Amino acid sequence: MGCADGKGGREHAMADGLEIEKRSVCVGPYTLDVPVGWTRQQKSLDAGGDATFYFGRDENFVKIDAVVVDDRERSAFEAGVLQREGELKAREHFAHDGSMFVSRETVGDGMALIQSYASVDTTDAIRMEVHGALPTSSVVLSQTAYAPDARDAVRARLLAALASVREIDPGTAPASVFCIGRVAFDLASDYEEAEIGYAGRTLDASAALRMDINTFAEAAEEPSLLVRGEANLEGLGVRPQRLRAGARPLAGDDGEEWLGAFVEDGTRIQAFYAETTTKTPTSVHPKLLVSLSVGESGAMDDGTAVALWDQILPTLRKR
Repeated sequence: MGCADGKGGREHAMADGLEIEKRSVCVGPYTLDVPVGWTRQQKSLDAGGDATFYFGRDENFVKIDAVVVDDRERSAFEAGVLQREGELKAREHFAHDGSMFVSRETVGDGMALIQSYASVDTTDAIRMEVHGALPTSSVVLSQTAYAPDARDAVRARLLAALASVREIDPGTAPASVFCIGRVAFDLASDYEEAEIGYAGRTLDASAALRMDINTFAEAAEEPSLLVRGEANLEGLGVRPQRLRAGARPLAGDDGEEWLGAFVEDGTRIQAFYAETTTKTPTSVHPKLLVSLSVGESGAMDDGTAVALWDQILPTLRKR
């Protein structure tokens, strides 16, 4: 199997004299082309993971955090599980004078369940992690059982969720699945949120692309990107130079963009943003914020940075 995330879907593009070889990657409900050599920036499970799936539309909701490890062959799966087990054993639990680790169980071929204490000062809440091996990657799904009588239900939910996870090709993946790297989640969740990023170097300058996706309704009075963009930067003591701003569709949905540059510690950094304007997002039309930061290491002139943005952003499309 294989998604073009790292293996295929490559093309060449030209804009203002800038030539970039790109590859197709899966991001949530979208496919996007990023420069070859850029890699996905995996988020740790302890920081909420790459994505969170919510089940329930009231205060009784439950959520599953998901992490995808790209380019992990089946033979490396056990080493990854042992590494996670070691991390938990090294953390102190204050209530019982031991570690945060509780247990590890093999629950199937290429499947392991790790349990740990969710809090350092109580033994009631248990964090459960189901680790699953896929052909060229692996996935971890995690949820907390806040009381002992909830543990069986949490365990069953995680195992059922893992059974629906699979690797995909971005060219054939259905629109109904939520993708991270080469992995597709089809969990029938009520809401999703994710922070998925790619980073690398182009023309000797560092670049970091991030996509924030969520399907939560937004308050009508919430200010748009153009209203809050420069104000947010100025609130941090940054005086940006606006390079371009205005309407910018994103994968067919109405949106706005703001492109600017600022100097930090003598280094000129370009910071570009584009965001959909929907107030009532859905899984097919989510709230999406795309950001690109260029030049934190190395330098790129403004025109080249804008050309890079204008090559990447139009490749965003819904599957």
